[in-house]
Amino acid sequence: HYGRENVVIYAPVHTRDMVGTYDGMKILPGLTYDYGEDMILSHCQNEDIDFVLQIGDWFMLRGLPELAMIDKVLWIEWTCYDFAHCPDSIVQNTVRFAWHVVPWTKYSERRFLEHKLANLTEPIPLGVDTNIWQPLDRRTLPKVMNSLGFTENSYNVLIMGANQRRKY
Repeated sequence: HYGRENVVIYAPVHTRDMVGTYDGMKILPGLTYDYGEDMILSHCQNEDIDFVLQIGDWFMLRGLPELAMIDKVLWIEWTCYDFAHCPDSIVQNTVRFAWHVVPWTKYSERRFLEHKLANLTEPIPLGVDTNIWQPLDRRTLPKVMNSLGFTENSYNVLIMGANQRRKY
């Protein structure tokens, strides 16, 4: 919406000690190979960043919630809720400091609502590129698809090889 020249990507896991570009957007480095929140404030100040949109996992974040809590950064968390059980203390010590928490699914919204988050918004699902992902023809598996609860406008997406045991 704002143009590639207005987007800065911070991806320290893949860009330690280097500055690069992706599709016309600047990629800024971190100092470590982990989530590396150590450089976020410096990058925000140096690049005059208006807000940080963090996409994905929030469970392990420590620095970004602390910066948001003391109004050093404006943080929006676009996130999943993929835990079978997540203690309320984790939610209250992390994502409650975001300006907005935007769930990926209605399930995520419901789970976050159980924690009584005041900063929760309506879900914005991750997009599916329909040029790549095509639904199965329901005429070829009508009994199977129907028994699994799939409708004509639903997708059955199997994600494999996740990086954590809880995401098998």
